[in-house]
Amino acid sequence: MTFVGGLADAYAAHLTSGEVVISPVGEGNIPHIIELLQEKAPTLNLLPHPIMTKQVGK
Repeated sequence: MTFVGGLADAYAAHLTSGEVVISPVGEGNIPHIIELLQEKAPTLNLLPHPIMTKQVGK
């Protein structure tokens, strides 16, 4: 799964990759959502969009 901040970015990322893309309301929510999902499902491969990498700390 890939996380992006805007609907247009999510749609573009999905079209180019064919992967599931998550676009929560408010980019600031993404790091927290990734942390929660990793706690619930540690085997999921969650990838923040490169622009979010600094906020997630990876």
